[in-house]
Formats: sequence, C-alpha cells, structure tokens
Amino acid sequence: MPKLKGFDFLKTLKNPPKVIVTTAYKEFALEGYELNISDYLLKPFGFDRFLKAINKTFSTSNTQESVSSKNNVDSKRIFLRSNKKYIQVEIDTVLFVEASGNYTKVITKYETITVREKYQVY
Repeated sequence: MPKLKGFDFLKTLKNPPKVIVTTAYKEFALEGYELNISDYLLKPFGFDRFLKAINKTFSTSNTQESVSSKNNVDSKRIFLRSNKKYIQVEIDTVLFVEASGNYTKVITKYETITVREKYQVY
C-alpha cells in the first residue's frame, strides 16, 4: 500500500476484520500476531497451507464471535487486492493458489486474480 502500510492501517481500526497476511518477509510475523491476525503465510506457499489458513480463520473455535449459521455471507468470502482495487471472492469458487516471488495467483472457477504486494491484508 503506497501511503499506509497494512499493519499501520490495522492499528487504526477499533474492530479489525479477520486478517491473513501473505508475504515473503518473515520479520513482520511477530508484529502481525501482536495485531491479532488470523494467520501469516510465507511465500511461496501451497494450496494446502492456504486452505489451512482459511479454515483456521473461519472456524468457530478461533473466532471471538460465534457464527450462528452456515448461511452467514461474511464467513464464505475474502477480499483480495489486485490492480489497485479489492475483489470479493467466494471461498467455494477457489480452485487453487499459486505463489511465486512477490506474486500470488488465486485461480477461481471464473477468473484468475493476480495479487502483488510486499504483504497483503485480507
């Protein structure tokens, strides 16, 4: 993010969302967990690791609020930043994730979304 770093932005939020950070830099992990992020993925990571992070983030045992039903729309979607805009992606449509260097490709049933950031806040 050009003007405000992801962690700096998280610090400004009174009720931050569930966050999974993806980065090639392990030195930010401690700061991330101090901000109560859900998970920290070091690039390159495989689909199994990505799926584990998603499941951890949305499991009822790891959340402060309880999800009352499976029809909760928020629990089945994530936001990805690509080409300076945020794209809402339904988890069920994700086929796989490909990580390479500073790029992460999220391949869904309908499109391929390329994310390029030093670290990404979801």
